Amino acid sequence: MIANNFAGYDFSQASYEYLYKNRISPDSPQTYLSSQSPADAQKRNEAEKGWIIYNRFMDAIDNELQDRGLSSTQQSGAEDLAVLKAAVITKLSRQTDNQGKPILDPKTGQYVQTAWSDDYLDSDGSKTNRVIVGLSTILSDEKFAKTNRNNPTWKSVSAYLDFRKVIAQELMNREVKSITAKSNVDIKIYYDAVVNKLKDDDKLGFAYIYDRFLSQDLVIDKYLTAKESK
Repeated sequence: MIANNFAGYDFSQASYEYLYKNRISPDSPQTYLSSQSPADAQKRNEAEKGWIIYNRFMDAIDNELQDRGLSSTQQSGAEDLAVLKAAVITKLSRQTDNQGKPILDPKTGQYVQTAWSDDYLDSDGSKTNRVIVGLSTILSDEKFAKTNRNNPTWKSVSAYLDFRKVIAQELMNREVKSITAKSNVDIKIYYDAVVNKLKDDDKLGFAYIYDRFLSQDLVIDKYLTAKESK
């Protein structure tokens, strides 16, 4: 995401070799790129297929919201879109057999999870938090920020991080801190409106980044707040 041009880029053998040979940190044996087992490669491919389908549906839902003059599936008049979104996530989360029927695990009584679902789930916000920290670190690099100051995607990422701080501050002033709480639906609608505007302005770059990495951003970690969220 840092090196690639979302409008298209040429493969660099030199870059590939650098990432394959160099470690992510001096005290880590892990390199930026490494060989994958066939099983891991297949899992990654299956997850990526799921993300392609998810992104297409989210784009369609965002466009329909815009056509209706809405900005969030939590608003009145978007109930059917909220149901559609939930249905898409449910379908992508369940492994199916050759007949397309969800596979039920008899031991747990739950449907077998797909590779996409495993990638998508982020109930504690830890995956998203790592992304937020990573993006903030990248943009704090003066050389990178100067080189990419006219890049529309990084402008959108920077705007999102600034906006996120505003939302976090507002949530901290509320009795209930969670952005998904019913009492904070006004904040969630406002948040969705700004996010959708950023996505619409940069459909190729920021829209993909948000749907892929930030769609479950909790903004505030309930475990780190002075008063536990409800």
